[in-house]
Amino acid sequence: MVDPAQRMAGREGPLRILVIGGSLGATALNALVPQALALIPAAESFLRALKAEGSTVGYKDRMTDLAGVNARIGLEEMLALGDRYEPQRQEAAE
Repeated sequence: MVDPAQRMAGREGPLRILVIGGSLGATALNALVPQALALIPAAESFLRALKAEGSTVGYKDRMTDLAGVNARIGLEEMLALGDRYEPQRQEAAE
């Protein structure tokens, strides 16, 4: 198989992707692929900066604080609620 970089060399314009198959798969791809493609420029920029600077410090203001997200969605409370059902799950498994 020819390397994609070689196959795409010299081509211009938008990349076109043909998906053949069932409608459920196409629906998922229609939703996810444009989102993934939209992230490519940001990922490339991030990786260029990481390579040049050896650090992600310059991107700190644009990075997601997962601890903050967990606090905002109430993860600890959700886990505590889930723990209340643990004995019931263990009993059902026996």
